[in-house]
Amino acid sequence: VTGDGYEVYAKSSFTQNIIKQSVQGRFDLDWSINDNYLLQAGLGTNLDFTSSDQDGTMWTIVQGEVPEYRSINFKSTADDTKILTSFIYTNLNASLKPDLLKMDLGVRSDHAYFTEGDDFTLNTYPDVSPRVNFVLTPPIENDFFKDNTFSLGSGIFSKNPFTVGGLREDLGIEDFEL
Repeated sequence: VTGDGYEVYAKSSFTQNIIKQSVQGRFDLDWSINDNYLLQAGLGTNLDFTSSDQDGTMWTIVQGEVPEYRSINFKSTADDTKILTSFIYTNLNASLKPDLLKMDLGVRSDHAYFTEGDDFTLNTYPDVSPRVNFVLTPPIENDFFKDNTFSLGSGIFSKNPFTVGGLREDLGIEDFEL
């Protein structure tokens, strides 16, 4: 069976240029309670300066009375974006059974503040990230176990997503929505 055919031209492209510079600082303290317990605490900050340009063409189905497959051109610029991320943490390292079982128990809180130019700022909720990790060193005398340990842990870890450098006022995000 032969019939008429058609070809759909759907070439898409995307270009993104990002310039990022960072300054960071931190302060940490350790308190040795005894030979088996070490308490740690600290705070710090990262300040990122970002500028980005992105543009491109993509194809999508636009819903209407009759759905239409259409090319969309886009362009976005985020100049002079600053992201201030601060953190505070406390941690307890405990040797529960010396040379056999160790525990690392802690909590960290992160907070981010964004600015773009002189007009747009965005404040975020601080997040609280607990974590725990156990390390077992088997007391077996052979070559395999001599240099190996087993660990089991769980925790919540946070990080600003890669896309935060593109936050802009026209996106309609308000303070404490993130």
